Amino acid sequence: MCSNLKYALLTTVGILAILAIFGIIVCMH
Repeated sequence: MCSNLKYALLTTVGILAILAIFGIIVCMH
């Protein structure tokens, strides 16, 4: 259960990071 929760948390953080980077790239262009 704990490992599954950690995996879900890492996935959420990863998606947010990708969206943030993509947004920064779009804004810079």
